[in-house]
Amino acid sequence: MIALTRLNGEILHLNVFQIEAMDAIPETRITLASGRMVYVRERPDEVMVRTRAWWRGMVQGQEGEGT
Repeated sequence: MIALTRLNGEILHLNVFQIEAMDAIPETRITLASGRMVYVRERPDEVMVRTRAWWRGMVQGQEGEGT
């Protein structure tokens, strides 16, 4: 999960597997696989940076397993 900030300042932990689409309108609207929309303060490029970092952490964590 990645941490994002809702428009009201509340922290949201979002499952990256649920992200279907993002739009900047000017806030970022994230459409989830369920069709639900979440609005966050972070720009789409920042959401992508956090998503990539999450994936990198997952891959690196698996490399160390079993050694």
